[in-house]
Amino acid sequence: MTKVTIIDYGVGNLLSLKMSLEFLGAEVVISRDERVIENSSHIILPGVGAFPKAMEIIKGLNLDKHLIRAKNKGTFILGICLGMQLFFDESLELLKERIQRYNASTDGRSKSENLYSLATLTKDEIFIIALRKAQPWITTTSLRRGGKKVIIPEILTPSQQESIAIRWLILNSRNISGKSMAECLAGEFFGCLTNQGKTINQREQLHKLAEANRAWAN
Repeated sequence: MTKVTIIDYGVGNLLSLKMSLEFLGAEVVISRDERVIENSSHIILPGVGAFPKAMEIIKGLNLDKHLIRAKNKGTFILGICLGMQLFFDESLELLKERIQRYNASTDGRSKSENLYSLATLTKDEIFIIALRKAQPWITTTSLRRGGKKVIIPEILTPSQQESIAIRWLILNSRNISGKSMAECLAGEFFGCLTNQGKTINQREQLHKLAEANRAWAN
Protein backbone atom coordinates (compact mmCIF):
# COMPACT_ATOMS: atom_id res chain seq x y z
CA MET A 1 0.00 0.00 0.00
CA THR A 2 1.32 3.43 -0.97
CA LYS A 3 1.88 5.78 1.97
CA VAL A 4 1.23 9.45 1.23
CA THR A 5 1.98 12.47 3.42
CA ILE A 6 -0.15 15.57 2.84
CA ILE A 7 1.65 18.70 4.00
CA ASP A 8 -0.40 20.68 6.50
CA TYR A 9 0.40 24.38 6.51
CA GLY A 10 -3.15 25.64 7.01
CA VAL A 11 -3.97 26.12 3.30
CA GLY A 12 -6.29 23.91 1.25
CA ASN A 13 -9.03 21.33 1.73
CA LEU A 14 -6.88 18.61 3.25
CA LEU A 15 -9.67 16.33 4.44
CA SER A 16 -11.23 16.08 0.98
CA LEU A 17 -7.86 15.22 -0.54
CA LYS A 18 -7.17 12.66 2.20
CA MET A 19 -10.51 10.94 1.63
CA SER A 20 -9.94 10.82 -2.15
CA LEU A 21 -6.53 9.17 -1.73
CA GLU A 22 -7.86 6.69 0.81
CA PHE A 23 -10.66 5.80 -1.61
CA LEU A 24 -7.93 4.92 -4.12
CA GLY A 25 -6.28 2.64 -1.58
CA ALA A 26 -3.48 4.83 -0.21
CA GLU A 27 -2.47 5.11 3.43
CA VAL A 28 -2.58 8.84 4.18
CA VAL A 29 -1.25 11.06 6.96
CA ILE A 30 -1.64 14.82 7.27
CA SER A 31 1.43 16.34 8.90
CA ARG A 32 3.92 19.18 9.14
CA ASP A 33 6.30 17.15 11.32
CA GLU A 34 9.91 17.19 10.14
CA ARG A 35 10.53 13.48 10.72
CA VAL A 36 7.32 12.40 9.00
CA ILE A 37 8.01 14.59 5.95
CA GLU A 38 11.65 13.65 5.50
CA ASN A 39 10.92 9.92 5.83
CA SER A 40 7.96 9.90 3.44
CA SER A 41 8.05 8.06 0.11
CA HIS A 42 5.25 10.16 -1.41
CA ILE A 43 4.32 13.75 -0.53
CA ILE A 44 1.54 16.05 -1.71
CA LEU A 45 1.76 19.82 -1.24
CA PRO A 46 -1.76 21.26 -1.72
CA GLY A 47 -2.81 24.89 -1.56
CA VAL A 48 -5.20 27.66 -2.52
CA GLY A 49 -4.93 31.43 -2.31
CA ALA A 50 -2.07 33.89 -2.73
CA PHE A 51 1.52 32.84 -3.45
CA PRO A 52 3.28 35.36 -1.13
CA LYS A 53 1.26 34.45 1.97
CA ALA A 54 1.58 30.71 1.38
CA MET A 55 5.34 30.96 0.84
CA GLU A 56 5.65 33.03 4.01
CA ILE A 57 3.91 30.27 5.96
CA ILE A 58 5.99 27.53 4.31
CA LYS A 59 9.25 29.23 5.23
CA GLY A 60 8.03 30.18 8.69
CA LEU A 61 7.41 26.50 9.44
CA ASN A 62 10.72 25.47 7.77
CA LEU A 63 8.71 23.23 5.46
CA ASP A 64 10.78 24.34 2.47
CA LYS A 65 13.89 22.86 4.08
CA HIS A 66 12.10 19.62 5.02
CA LEU A 67 10.74 19.23 1.48
CA ILE A 68 14.16 19.81 -0.09
CA ARG A 69 15.72 17.17 2.17
CA ALA A 70 12.91 14.75 1.29
CA LYS A 71 13.39 15.46 -2.43
CA ASN A 72 17.13 14.82 -2.12
CA LYS A 73 16.32 11.39 -0.69
CA GLY A 74 14.30 10.56 -3.80
CA THR A 75 10.82 11.19 -2.43
CA PHE A 76 8.03 11.63 -4.98
CA ILE A 77 6.51 15.09 -4.45
CA LEU A 78 3.34 16.40 -6.10
CA GLY A 79 2.12 19.99 -5.93
CA ILE A 80 -1.58 20.69 -6.43
CA CYS A 81 -2.87 24.11 -7.56
CA LEU A 82 -1.02 26.71 -5.49
CA GLY A 83 1.17 23.91 -4.13
CA MET A 84 2.61 23.39 -7.61
CA GLN A 85 3.41 27.11 -7.94
CA LEU A 86 5.29 27.02 -4.64
CA PHE A 87 7.99 24.91 -6.30
CA PHE A 88 8.96 28.01 -8.29
CA ASP A 89 10.85 31.07 -7.09
CA GLU A 90 7.83 33.31 -7.73
CA SER A 91 4.15 33.07 -8.67
CA LEU A 92 2.98 32.02 -12.13
CA GLU A 93 1.39 35.43 -12.58
CA LEU A 94 4.80 37.13 -12.35
CA LEU A 95 6.37 34.49 -14.57
CA LYS A 96 3.66 35.01 -17.19
CA GLU A 97 4.35 38.74 -17.25
CA ARG A 98 8.07 38.13 -17.81
CA ILE A 99 7.36 35.57 -20.52
CA GLN A 100 5.03 37.95 -22.34
CA ARG A 101 7.77 40.57 -22.32
CA TYR A 102 10.24 37.94 -23.56
CA ASN A 103 7.93 36.85 -26.40
CA ALA A 104 7.43 40.46 -27.46
CA SER A 105 11.18 41.08 -27.45
CA THR A 106 12.04 38.01 -29.59
CA ASP A 107 9.64 38.59 -32.50
CA GLY A 108 11.52 38.45 -35.78
CA ARG A 109 14.77 37.14 -34.31
CA SER A 110 16.67 34.14 -35.63
CA LYS A 111 16.80 30.85 -33.70
CA SER A 112 20.35 31.51 -32.49
CA GLU A 113 19.37 34.99 -31.30
CA ASN A 114 16.37 33.55 -29.44
CA LEU A 115 18.53 30.86 -27.79
CA TYR A 116 20.93 33.57 -26.67
CA SER A 117 17.97 35.44 -25.16
CA LEU A 118 16.96 32.31 -23.23
CA ALA A 119 20.29 32.43 -21.40
CA THR A 120 19.09 35.57 -19.63
CA LEU A 121 16.00 33.85 -18.20
CA THR A 122 15.64 31.89 -14.97
CA LYS A 123 15.10 28.13 -15.02
CA ASP A 124 11.49 28.68 -13.95
CA GLU A 125 10.84 31.03 -16.88
CA ILE A 126 12.44 28.59 -19.33
CA PHE A 127 10.29 25.77 -17.94
CA ILE A 128 7.09 27.77 -18.44
CA ILE A 129 8.05 28.87 -21.97
CA ALA A 130 8.81 25.26 -23.02
CA LEU A 131 5.59 24.01 -21.45
CA ARG A 132 3.55 26.69 -23.23
CA LYS A 133 5.13 25.80 -26.58
CA ALA A 134 4.20 22.14 -26.05
CA GLN A 135 0.53 22.86 -25.37
CA PRO A 136 -2.06 22.09 -28.05
CA TRP A 137 -5.00 24.48 -28.24
CA ILE A 138 -7.34 22.00 -29.90
CA THR A 139 -8.01 18.24 -29.80
CA THR A 140 -10.31 15.78 -31.56
CA THR A 141 -12.94 13.28 -30.50
CA SER A 142 -14.72 10.52 -32.45
CA LEU A 143 -18.51 10.45 -32.82
CA ARG A 144 -21.01 8.64 -35.00
CA ARG A 145 -23.20 10.76 -37.25
CA GLY A 146 -25.68 9.14 -39.58
CA GLY A 147 -24.11 5.76 -39.00
CA LYS A 148 -20.67 7.10 -39.92
CA LYS A 149 -17.70 7.63 -37.61
CA VAL A 150 -16.46 11.21 -37.79
CA ILE A 151 -13.68 13.17 -36.07
CA ILE A 152 -14.82 16.33 -34.29
CA PRO A 153 -12.38 19.13 -33.35
CA GLU A 154 -12.78 20.49 -29.82
CA ILE A 155 -11.21 23.58 -28.26
CA LEU A 156 -9.24 22.79 -25.10
CA THR A 157 -9.44 24.74 -21.85
CA PRO A 158 -6.14 26.13 -20.48
CA SER A 159 -5.97 23.41 -17.83
CA GLN A 160 -6.58 20.71 -20.46
CA GLN A 161 -3.85 22.17 -22.67
CA GLU A 162 -1.37 22.06 -19.80
CA SER A 163 -2.38 18.55 -18.75
CA ILE A 164 -1.91 17.15 -22.27
CA ALA A 165 1.47 18.87 -22.69
CA ILE A 166 2.76 17.49 -19.38
CA ARG A 167 1.59 13.98 -20.29
CA TRP A 168 3.28 14.14 -23.70
CA LEU A 169 6.54 15.42 -22.21
CA ILE A 170 6.67 12.60 -19.67
CA LEU A 171 5.69 9.82 -22.08
CA ASN A 172 8.17 11.01 -24.71
CA SER A 173 10.97 10.96 -22.14
CA ARG A 174 10.56 7.32 -21.14
CA ASN A 175 12.38 4.18 -22.22
CA ILE A 176 15.18 5.78 -24.23
CA SER A 177 18.13 3.40 -24.10
CA GLY A 178 21.28 4.66 -22.42
CA LYS A 179 19.76 7.85 -21.05
CA SER A 180 18.25 8.75 -17.70
CA MET A 181 14.70 10.08 -17.41
CA ALA A 182 16.13 13.47 -16.41
CA GLU A 183 18.32 13.66 -19.52
CA CYS A 184 15.44 12.66 -21.80
CA LEU A 185 13.06 15.12 -20.19
CA ALA A 186 15.63 17.92 -20.51
CA GLY A 187 16.00 17.02 -24.18
CA GLU A 188 12.25 17.20 -24.77
CA PHE A 189 12.04 20.59 -23.05
CA PHE A 190 14.90 21.89 -25.19
CA GLY A 191 13.11 20.52 -28.24
CA CYS A 192 10.02 22.52 -27.28
CA LEU A 193 12.09 25.68 -26.95
CA THR A 194 13.43 25.20 -30.50
CA ASN A 195 10.18 23.81 -31.99
CA GLN A 196 11.60 20.31 -32.43
CA GLY A 197 11.21 16.87 -30.85
CA LYS A 198 8.49 14.29 -30.29
CA THR A 199 6.23 16.52 -28.20
CA ILE A 200 6.19 19.34 -30.73
CA ASN A 201 5.56 16.79 -33.50
CA GLN A 202 2.57 15.40 -31.56
CA ARG A 203 1.15 18.88 -31.13
CA GLU A 204 1.53 19.66 -34.84
CA GLN A 205 -0.02 16.35 -35.91
CA LEU A 206 -2.99 16.93 -33.60
CA HIS A 207 -3.49 20.45 -34.97
CA LYS A 208 -3.33 19.12 -38.56
CA LEU A 209 -5.90 16.42 -37.79
CA ALA A 210 -8.23 18.98 -36.25
CA GLU A 211 -7.78 21.33 -39.23
CA ALA A 212 -8.50 18.52 -41.70
CA ASN A 213 -11.80 17.80 -39.94
CA ARG A 214 -12.94 21.31 -39.09
CA ALA A 215 -15.97 20.89 -41.37
CA TRP A 216 -17.47 18.70 -38.62
CA ALA A 217 -16.92 21.31 -35.90
CA ASN A 218 -20.42 22.76 -36.11
